[in-house]
Amino acid sequence: MTGKMTKARTRVYDLVLPILTNAALGTACHFLFQSWIGWTGSGRANYPAWIGNGIPFLQFMAVAFLVDRTVRAVGEKLRVDGLSGRNMPKLAQQLLSIVIYFTFLGASVGVIFDESVGGVLAASGIVGLAVGFALRGLLADVFSGIALHLDASINSGDWIDVTLRGTQFSGRLVDIQWRTVVIADRSENYVFIPNSEFATGSVVNRSQPRLATEYGTSLPIGSQYDRARVIQVLENALSRTVEASIVLATPAPYVRIGGLDATGALTYRLFYCLDLDKISPARAQHQTLSHAIDFLKAANIRLYPVHHSEYSRPAASGDNRFTETDARMSVLADVPLLAVLSQAELADLARNSVVRFLSGDQQVMRAGEDGTSMVVVVEGRLNIMVNATKVVTLWPGECAGEMSLLTGSPRSADVVADGPTCLLEVPKAALNQILQANPILVERIAAAIATRKEAGGQASGNATQTGARDDDAGTLIAKMRKFFRIGL
Repeated sequence: MTGKMTKARTRVYDLVLPILTNAALGTACHFLFQSWIGWTGSGRANYPAWIGNGIPFLQFMAVAFLVDRTVRAVGEKLRVDGLSGRNMPKLAQQLLSIVIYFTFLGASVGVIFDESVGGVLAASGIVGLAVGFALRGLLADVFSGIALHLDASINSGDWIDVTLRGTQFSGRLVDIQWRTVVIADRSENYVFIPNSEFATGSVVNRSQPRLATEYGTSLPIGSQYDRARVIQVLENALSRTVEASIVLATPAPYVRIGGLDATGALTYRLFYCLDLDKISPARAQHQTLSHAIDFLKAANIRLYPVHHSEYSRPAASGDNRFTETDARMSVLADVPLLAVLSQAELADLARNSVVRFLSGDQQVMRAGEDGTSMVVVVEGRLNIMVNATKVVTLWPGECAGEMSLLTGSPRSADVVADGPTCLLEVPKAALNQILQANPILVERIAAAIATRKEAGGQASGNATQTGARDDDAGTLIAKMRKFFRIGL
């Protein structure tokens, strides 16, 4: 309401100057020519031509000035009151002003100077032709600008891609001026394109007919991996970008196979929609690819091509994607809690960890129950629930239950699988033999947790355990020694 009142005052102020000008000239004509309308006054003949014709001419143009300002004020009122959805472009306003002034100028030639408008136009035709030929480039830009304004498919503020002479410009349409189209890129640098060239270029309007516009990015992955599994991992990565408000939830992102090349690599295409007023395509692509690569790495799926030699024993029947110790090691190596372990210790932990496959809504942990293990998300995702309300989502590479593994403390929240999920479970027995062989690790793990807490993080990137926020390093060491019976 305040904005509308302010604009209303602005419209009134815009009319003050032309009204005062007309009042002053009308008063002058009344005293000089005995008429408020100067060109009808009988006393004009008593004064020299520059006064008798000049003042009425100025009065004529003052009326044009008032009409121009009135038309603009009416257009602004219609827009502010919601009766007109679009702003009148600057070029359209300027063209309308020119029409108004030239109309009054032409009328003044006949009314004040008693000259034939047709004769004046005929006399100026040859000169106009010569000037038009000399300024044909300028005229092409002007008339192209007029045509662009008449085209309702592109408006100021729209995000567009323009291809001219093989070069693409992307940005937000700022304005269509007399000679140029002004585009602002993501760095707010202005790109000026002549109207005539812009009108002949290829334009993609990213803001019409809807605000959301679709983009895509590709990843090459070897064809030896199960296609449904790869698509599931990539769709999970897209879900992560939706949760982070990077891409739009509606229309929903999706994954498609884009092709198969001669080397055996499948191209997976990730499609998603963006609100370009909130995020740039380059940043969205960076975030999407980052999550996709991280989730593929957690799932032990390699991008193609990767040149390496791999030796493995024959896999057992069933789902064997994490049969090899190295595959499980790659998952555990990214857990901050386990960063203090050596490669040999990490390998022992991987050999004694357990792979679990869950269906949707299957419960992993229950609040209040005793716990002696932690789980690391490999594929899919987990929801942390408190009083039946989701408080956080755990994605591949994140873990839950770490304080139960270290101290045996009860679970503080329910943990439920959100769709098909693969977990790597680390039981107490697997960590116990490592700590018994190397008791100094207790202090190192406690110090690592304390360091992450001081940096503002959690022990393993989430807050699913009570006590993780309150225990200092000394208290945690004491609890771990008691739980694992070290030094007792």
